Amino acid sequence: MGLGNPTAASEQGIFQECVDNGCVLLGWGGNVDWSDPTFGQYNNILERWKIEDDRATGYDSNVKFIHCFRNTLTKNDLIVVPTSQQRFRAVGEVTGAYEFSQRDDGIYPHRRNVHWLWVDTEGTPFLEIYDFQITPQTIYQLSSQNLKKDRLIRYASRTEESVSVQPHVLVIDEINRGNISKVFGEAITLVEEDKRAGSPNEISVTLPYSGKSFSLPPNLYILGTMNTADRSIALLDTALRRRFDFEELAPKPELLEEAARACKIDLPAVLKAMNERLEWLLSRDHLIGHAWLIAARSKEDVDRIMRRKIIPMLAEYFHEDWSRVRAVLGGGNEFIEMEKLGAPPAMDNADIGEDRYRWTIRENFWKDAYHRLITGKPRQADSSDDGSEVDSA
Repeated sequence: MGLGNPTAASEQGIFQECVDNGCVLLGWGGNVDWSDPTFGQYNNILERWKIEDDRATGYDSNVKFIHCFRNTLTKNDLIVVPTSQQRFRAVGEVTGAYEFSQRDDGIYPHRRNVHWLWVDTEGTPFLEIYDFQITPQTIYQLSSQNLKKDRLIRYASRTEESVSVQPHVLVIDEINRGNISKVFGEAITLVEEDKRAGSPNEISVTLPYSGKSFSLPPNLYILGTMNTADRSIALLDTALRRRFDFEELAPKPELLEEAARACKIDLPAVLKAMNERLEWLLSRDHLIGHAWLIAARSKEDVDRIMRRKIIPMLAEYFHEDWSRVRAVLGGGNEFIEMEKLGAPPAMDNADIGEDRYRWTIRENFWKDAYHRLITGKPRQADSSDDGSEVDSA
């Protein structure tokens, strides 16, 4: 039910008057007292209104709105008060029957007592509680099929939670891999802040299959994630770039401190060393994230992650150029075994250029492998020990 025309200066005070006095007021129906029980029938209202307007028909707004206000609206019903077609500003519970109460200015003489449950003069998007924009009628019954009853109850519950619009977050993982036109459809037009429901440039679209009108509320936040290393898989749609802010989330080695204590390996230093070398050899888009190692709780866990995840990924980064993989891992043989390949018999005397090698990830990494990875040097460079002892810690 609309309480006064929000755009008419003469009616600006109607809403506040209703809130202050615990009521709703109707301006249609003239200065006729509709309290008589005979006006419980639609046709009787019509016949009486014909005295005021002899051209009136059953479709006359005065007749329709008085019937709805007097008869359709019943005690304990909820009234939702819009501030526009996109926003509502109050929810109240009907507590009394129809009354004729003449006001000093001679308008809005029809009254129902209401207990206001929630009031916000700024308003909140109507899509919070209803699937469609409301129609510009003074009073009518909302469709129960399209009413979000659980959300309306929140506004009628008189709790602190009921007066706050809860944020909703939609996360689209690996958004750059998707077909943006299919992911968003018609909604791509509505993502911008000033196009949301209740915003100055609010727009809505008609969904192609259901035919329903659709817009996005301002409390919906869309987060899209992507890995910088595979950013080239799909070029980002220009429309997407214009509608999103982009924030780099760099690896955070300090988050590995708990895992480092459990594994007794300086994992923050391990990650930092590998990433500094990767940035030099490739780019910052190829850095290794802390998530790879954050769940490790023993040296065996770290070894397994290095052997089965990180080293194979490095080999892919460098297109099987294992000399560069070794460089990222500190430059030694602690993680990777290098075996020289002999030339085939028929090519013993042929000029085959550089030596050929077979590269194999070790089943057991050498002792102090992680010291070498961090520092780029063996722990005792002048020792006669070849470092091949397996660290059993």
